[in-house]
Amino acid sequence: MIRIVGGPERVLVDAEALSGDTAQALARLGLPVVRIDDHDLTLGGISVAVFGREHPAVPHCTAWYVGPGDAPGWMLATVATAAQVLNRIASAFEQERAGAAFRAAGAGLEAPALLPCDPEVLRGVARSLAPAVPAVEALLRQSFDALERCCAASGAITAAPRAAPGEPDYWFTWQRDAAAVGFALRDLAVRGPADLRERARRRLDGYVAFLTGLTGDLSASRRTVDGDIVGGYGDPQHDGPAATALLLQAVAPDASERFVRHLIEIGEAPGYDLWENAYGRSFHARNLRRRALLRAGIACAAGSPPADAGAVGSAVLGFDPLLDDLHAVSAVVLALELDAERWPVNATWRLHHAHGAGIGRFPDDANDGYGSTGGGPWPVCSLWLAQHHLHSGHRAEGEGHLAFVLAHTDPTAISEQLDPVTGQPRGARGLAWAHAELVTTLLAAT
Repeated sequence: MIRIVGGPERVLVDAEALSGDTAQALARLGLPVVRIDDHDLTLGGISVAVFGREHPAVPHCTAWYVGPGDAPGWMLATVATAAQVLNRIASAFEQERAGAAFRAAGAGLEAPALLPCDPEVLRGVARSLAPAVPAVEALLRQSFDALERCCAASGAITAAPRAAPGEPDYWFTWQRDAAAVGFALRDLAVRGPADLRERARRRLDGYVAFLTGLTGDLSASRRTVDGDIVGGYGDPQHDGPAATALLLQAVAPDASERFVRHLIEIGEAPGYDLWENAYGRSFHARNLRRRALLRAGIACAAGSPPADAGAVGSAVLGFDPLLDDLHAVSAVVLALELDAERWPVNATWRLHHAHGAGIGRFPDDANDGYGSTGGGPWPVCSLWLAQHHLHSGHRAEGEGHLAFVLAHTDPTAISEQLDPVTGQPRGARGLAWAHAELVTTLLAAT
């Protein structure tokens, strides 16, 4: 038999884990068995274990807890029995040996006597034995992990993780994107999985501290993770301080005053829109400013919304049903949904689904994530419309847009755009903005 080396050298058990069918599973695994009840826990080497009660941590041991209640912190939770855990481990190593023998025979060689243990084997067993996680919780965890990859040590929240060679570099802070992340972190700190709440709160507190240290023009479009203004293309962007003001009014009111004063000072000054395409008076910026000033007791108007998804985004960021009215952008939602019918990926989707589609930025958009060849759906825009419908009581429509995004994106690294024909990811991956909107949409739907 092929001997696997560098893997578990023994299996540890306690009396509580033993049952009638455990002995057969232990024999199949073929490792020396150590009854932990009567043994010093300072064992050397790698081991696996099944325990039915709490024990001090054993170094280099992968242990499954099969007893009552929650698993101790260092052990793996499972709904399997001790025998099922042991049989799964035995099956994994049997298949490793069979695979090595098969590959050797295919190459006209003798089966190897020794086979190095692949660390992924035990990790795969652990994944397969883990209790099922509700779909929404799993998605929230995946998005939180993605958001943490966009959090710098300084407290800054970047638009995307550090880029690989040849990919767009979004390791900068745009206040607009970061505000969406801030609201998602706020919601996770209150309604997210229990073990994530404190972590989400710490990340949010770090970003608030980063904001209080900003110097220079608060409408600067882009900053480094150290807070330095980058300058150049796309300045100024007034939606940034407006989005920041809304966030701080919700989570740190005293810190919001400086940004509110800035919004009063700039008035109706022109700037670049959120897509960094057009210079003028952007409805997105004006509507965010209107909402932030209204919360400060100052009334002003935003004008008529254009057929641009940004108009919807400006209405749902940090949405408060007691203060905010979505009626003004309802016609924009309809126009964007009608325009989205031109993309083959949506036609394919509607063959099997009554609701939902991939939504683009605006009807004549030509950007595809890499060039200007005809546009396509954006997960961020699709999620904005999902939120609009959910807040408006149109649950089927909102869940349809959410389902489209989940069906066409990698929940661990959502892309900036989608191919209009295939629905495949395009543009930057792991976009913080998109993951934030997914968190907000999922929590709005529950």
